[in-house]
Amino acid sequence: MASLQKIRNHGPLLIIVVGVAMLAFILGDVLTNVGHLRNSGIPNMGSVAGNKISSEDFERTRVLIENLEKNFPVEYIRLAGTDAQRNECEQLLTAFQEAQDKEGNEQELREIRDRVYAIAHSININAATWNTFVKYYTFKAQADALGMDISPEEYAELANGLPERVVKGDYLQQKYMYLLRSSFRATTMEAEFAFNNRQQNVTAEYVMLPYDAIDNASVTVSEADVEALYNRYKPYFRNDPYRKIMYVALDYTPTDPDFIKEAEYMADLQAEFSTTDDVELILKEEADEAYKVAADYTENTVPAELKDFAFGKDAKVGDCSPLMRDERAFTIARIMEINKAQKTVKLAVLRRSVIPSESSKMEMEQQFNQILREVSSVEELEMALREQGQFAFQATVGKMTQTVGNIQGSRKVVTWAFGASQGDVCREVFDCGDKMVIAAVTESQDGNYMSADHPRVSEFLQNMALQNAKAAYVAEAMPSINSLEEVAARFGQEVKSGTASVTLADNTFGEYYNEPAVVGAAFAQNAKGVITPIQGNSGVFFVKAGVPTSANTEFTEEAKNAEVSTLYNLLSQKYGQAIEVLFSDTENTIYDLERF
Repeated sequence: MASLQKIRNHGPLLIIVVGVAMLAFILGDVLTNVGHLRNSGIPNMGSVAGNKISSEDFERTRVLIENLEKNFPVEYIRLAGTDAQRNECEQLLTAFQEAQDKEGNEQELREIRDRVYAIAHSININAATWNTFVKYYTFKAQADALGMDISPEEYAELANGLPERVVKGDYLQQKYMYLLRSSFRATTMEAEFAFNNRQQNVTAEYVMLPYDAIDNASVTVSEADVEALYNRYKPYFRNDPYRKIMYVALDYTPTDPDFIKEAEYMADLQAEFSTTDDVELILKEEADEAYKVAADYTENTVPAELKDFAFGKDAKVGDCSPLMRDERAFTIARIMEINKAQKTVKLAVLRRSVIPSESSKMEMEQQFNQILREVSSVEELEMALREQGQFAFQATVGKMTQTVGNIQGSRKVVTWAFGASQGDVCREVFDCGDKMVIAAVTESQDGNYMSADHPRVSEFLQNMALQNAKAAYVAEAMPSINSLEEVAARFGQEVKSGTASVTLADNTFGEYYNEPAVVGAAFAQNAKGVITPIQGNSGVFFVKAGVPTSANTEFTEEAKNAEVSTLYNLLSQKYGQAIEVLFSDTENTIYDLERF
């Protein structure tokens, strides 16, 4: 009663409190629904070139592409497969056509069809769908800049039930690539210029001071020097995001209870196997993949454990071996035929691997989970694994990598790695079907460019900065030069003689390749008649040119065609690089990596 009186005394306050709570609940529900309506309740799958890809749009496109896989696998492989998969598909189509032209090749035709479907089925449908969006928005940006588009009539002709972005992405890619290829032309004037350059040579005397002949302590490299070099060479550091992984893959092993359970099953199966008239059916239903057909054996080819049974003096057709066990399986065999003339025995071998139970797998996982809980670094993990007799492998994976080391079901390791940082160790083992995987991230790279402190980039920048500093040091050490002999004496080198020639493949100077600055100086020095230090790739050169010579070969029609072909081939190499740059410059982010 006292409690009821207290409630009555505070009635107005309680009404206000309850009312505010109810209002907050109602408003929260309204705001949630408003947001639901505004955003259609659809989370974004990712973003390509600033364009959000909704899960609904992604799923709709994925279903259409999946239908293509089921109904038109060849077209699906051409659309979504890798270069290797597309090439194999083309080879299979050629083989299919050849087999069709012959009689009695139904088995070969069926095998080719099965292989085509197997290739199509092996393609990750989510990755293929995502690449459709990447291709579309990559080439759409170029098409918009150039004023290219696909007309309604062209789209209607090409659609054939394919997703809109697939059709438009492929069409815009083809138009852009045709335009790009069309720009690779060499005129007669360019061919003659290249031809004449290749006829010119100049013999020059020089002194070369290798960079490693100058003590590093003699020069100073500042952070500003390194930063300037990074900005200058940044296009060369382009790289897709990746993770380097150290990993160990362990087979799940069965325990004694697993063997006991399998032994009971095999004992029942043995009774049927030794008396059945349809051995092939039991093999097909019960045996491991490699033991589903009875096969002929000789004494040299029969499995060692079956030799005494199959080729013993008392062996006869219909005999069934006792149940045999090894570390991973049980085996029984039955003699189907004996050919004394050929000295062969046809055996039906029924081998069944013992599958680790969930409790056995958990027991093994717990053992290694304990190790993972006790280590705090990649180095400690590697040491702990070695104590267990395990040695780690290395793998580099990208965001779309499907497996680590060809381990089925290991996509989850890739997903974890891209949510981890360099030096992180997984805290639980990964269950990848018949294997258990332990992993650590040894190196990570995000963004489209490697950072300045990346080991390879840092090494390159330091070496380049040292070369620049040493070239400046040499120039300061020789403010005036009277002769090459003076330079040779100053730096303890010798005067040499070399021929400079200009080619499209490389710039050769004497015994040194890829020295364009030195080759250019050799030709220019002849006109200037002076000696100056030239910073080359191999070291600092001091060049004094002699008289240039020319082959004086006539620029014939045949020579012109050869030069045009050479120029076109060299330019065409840039074509593939241009396409790679397009894709690498297209920023794309997948929010839901688990789906891949």
